[in-house]
Amino acid sequence: MVTVEGDTGTRKLVLRVAKNGATNVMGQDWINAFGASETLRSLLTNKKEVNAVESRTQNDVCTEFPEVFEDGLGHCTKVKAHVELKDGVVPVFRKPFPLAFAMHDAVGKELERYVDMGVLTPIDRS
Repeated sequence: MVTVEGDTGTRKLVLRVAKNGATNVMGQDWINAFGASETLRSLLTNKKEVNAVESRTQNDVCTEFPEVFEDGLGHCTKVKAHVELKDGVVPVFRKPFPLAFAMHDAVGKELERYVDMGVLTPIDRS
């Protein structure tokens, strides 16, 4: 138990720390202690809208910013991606997730689209 001072006063709350770099989760008791429940609820439930400053048509915006609306994926040019792997780590085989038969065609088409865009590379084994 730790003593926490928030918008609603001082409270004693249970502090849980996750192991091995897992994401720590703030429970409802902590959210309430900081008076953030209404803010979080509104973020999760409110409809989000973008209001235009000027009255512009979709075609005007598409014409002015064509690179934003191109087909396919863009490229990250601001930072260089790097994945750190621990030494001696062996890949783990996992069986595929179950997929409803009715979804096979749609998923297959989407996978083909990713391969065509260069996002995925087909392999013959896992």
